[in-house]
Amino acid sequence: MPNFVGQGMKAARSTLPANASITVKDAVQRRRVLQESNWKVCTQDPKAGAALTGQPLTFPVAKTEESCPLAG
Repeated sequence: MPNFVGQGMKAARSTLPANASITVKDAVQRRRVLQESNWKVCTQDPKAGAALTGQPLTFPVAKTEESCPLAG
């Protein structure tokens, strides 16, 4: 799994296999992510370096002009 943290969500999705099961969720508020080009990746699961073996991928994101919440 590449490291997508800090990158645009649209670019991250285009790098992944077309059949990947991807969940994108707002890490700041409870907004719907409608246009992925306006969002950046805050964290990812699985982490960078993990083997992609068909597992679901989760990307908490923030609007590009927002700061990502601190991981806690």
